[in-house]
Amino acid sequence: MKNFADILIDHSIRKNTALVVGLDPDIDYFPGFLISGNTQTTEEICDAIIEFNKLVIDEVSEHVVAVKPQLAYYEVYGSNGIKALKETIKYARSKNLIVINDAKR
Repeated sequence: MKNFADILIDHSIRKNTALVVGLDPDIDYFPGFLISGNTQTTEEICDAIIEFNKLVIDEVSEHVVAVKPQLAYYEVYGSNGIKALKETIKYARSKNLIVINDAKR
């Protein structure tokens, strides 16, 4: 099994880039078609986070080697937020992206 640095280098060489996109989903900045004043439950918010992240990942997947979710943005929503994080990771991996969890602790 390769170590993380080797995997990152391989992806960077293959895509000719070292770009990483942060996924810090602040719902205050989401477009209206994803979230509105009627969106209230954490489950609804987390569903919007998943959809937002999928949109971002779809747009950047050919141009970056990794995505970096900031865990605090997910943890604030409890178990639904962790579900959103897991779904985001699963989706990013399906697009052959490296996932770097940003957990400043």
